[in-house]
Formats: sequence, structure tokens, C-alpha cells
Amino acid sequence: MVPRRHPPCGGTLRGIPSREGEGGTAMSEFVKWSDTKAKIRESDPDWDSPERITAREASREQLRAELRGTQLAEMRKRLGVSQKLLAERMGISQARVSQIEHGQIGGLDILRAYVTALGGTLDVVADFGDHSVKVA
Repeated sequence: MVPRRHPPCGGTLRGIPSREGEGGTAMSEFVKWSDTKAKIRESDPDWDSPERITAREASREQLRAELRGTQLAEMRKRLGVSQKLLAERMGISQARVSQIEHGQIGGLDILRAYVTALGGTLDVVADFGDHSVKVA
């Protein structure tokens, strides 16, 4: 017997009725983002302080760096190269390769060395909308 993963038609999901009037609350109507931000500001007056904005931007950048590192690690694994072998090719420690793959890239030179050690090339392009220029 195969276990059921979804409720039957007309059933509920996590206690939320599938149709209005079946004993629960219907979904709310559209809420404007500006209204949501206003509620946040009411409950947290420091939400828009320069320090908090800077902290949120730093957090977003850290997430982006971790994503880039994860993408590099996935590329390395797909090519069948171990961290140890990559470290030898780059002339760095395996621990440093791990740091790079966790988002601590440190600059364009490191990124270029990583990609080159995997047999690839790194192109840096300045994009101006209507035209682009390879700058490195």
C-alpha cells in the first residue's frame, strides 16, 4: 500500500480548508508591500536605521557569496576533481579551497586561479546595457 501524501479532493492541507466556508478562515486578500512595511516600522522603529540597513545589505552579500562558493564546489565535483587535487593545482591548502567554496573567495585573482585549475577560463565583462566590454 502506498501512503497518501496529499489530502483527497476537497480535503484540508495543514488544517486549512480548501474552500471557503468549510470551517476555517479563507485566504486573506492582497496586501500592499507598503502596508506591510508600515506595520513593521510601527512594531520596530529602528527598522530603517542606517545600521540596520547596512546589516541587512551585509547579510544579503554574505548569502550571495555563499551561493557563489556553492556553485564553484558543484562545478568542481561535476568535473570529478577533489578539493585536495584542486588545492595542489592552485598551490594553496585544501582548507583554503574549502573556505573559497564556503563563500570566502577574497578576490578576482583567487576566482581566476580556481577556475583555471579546473581547466576553465574566467572572463570579466563590463555591461553597459547597449554594449559590453571584456575587461579582464
